[in-house]
Amino acid sequence: IPWLQREIDAWVRRFNSTPRRRDKNKILPQGIPDLIAAKPHLYGTEDYKVIVSPELFDEMEQQWAPPDDPVFALTPPVFTQKVEAVYEALGRPEVTHRTFWTVYCAILDRIVLVDEDLTGGWDDAREAPMELIPGQEDLRQGGDPIAGYVYYGGLPVPPPLEDTGSNQSDDDVPLHFADLTDAE
Repeated sequence: IPWLQREIDAWVRRFNSTPRRRDKNKILPQGIPDLIAAKPHLYGTEDYKVIVSPELFDEMEQQWAPPDDPVFALTPPVFTQKVEAVYEALGRPEVTHRTFWTVYCAILDRIVLVDEDLTGGWDDAREAPMELIPGQEDLRQGGDPIAGYVYYGGLPVPPPLEDTGSNQSDDDVPLHFADLTDAE
């Protein structure tokens, strides 16, 4: 989502260009993170970063996280095609924090008008056998990872749920609180 990525990038720029609150217990350099990274010698530190070319990152991405990998398919292809078609029909409006809700409602209104069932085929896909991603192994104890109950605990048989026979309401159950601090 380009708008969300722009917002995150802006937050990172703002965070890295402003000083943190001074902490007398901190032994690391204190100040503006961007300045510390750019001129570590001014803060009594050394620069130990390893320079890696962008081409090497691109090569690693293609090998280990190709964009067409199934793990990056966040929605079913049929749904993606429909939403892309509707977004294109709307003229691909820019999505910002001010226009997000308007664009979302416009897309939703058009999708609701579509006669075809966007969920069609989901049940078939769920029942179809799923091939393993290359280099991965089947679940250790088998089972249906999507809808079935599989016990992975250390006991040979899962313990039964015990019926205490009490009709206590949630209001009668004592609540226990703990005060957790960094000192503990």
